[in-house]
Amino acid sequence: MKLYVWEGPGVLEDYSTGMIVALAESLPAALRAVDRTAGMVIDDARSHDPQVTDLGPVRKRPRAWLVWGGG
Repeated sequence: MKLYVWEGPGVLEDYSTGMIVALAESLPAALRAVDRTAGMVIDDARSHDPQVTDLGPVRKRPRAWLVWGGG
């Protein structure tokens, strides 16, 4: 499993930047988890490159967490 983190300017931004975190086997699986969690397609995840950390073997299903920027 890998940990995908999207942060920085343009990510779920309102008056400040947001953050997207996903735990998945691959980038396509991470994007599906983001879409499933948000209930919509998140273009920010598709248009920005995430930071990726390989966690090695982890027995979890893909999951995602999102925090929108403050307003």
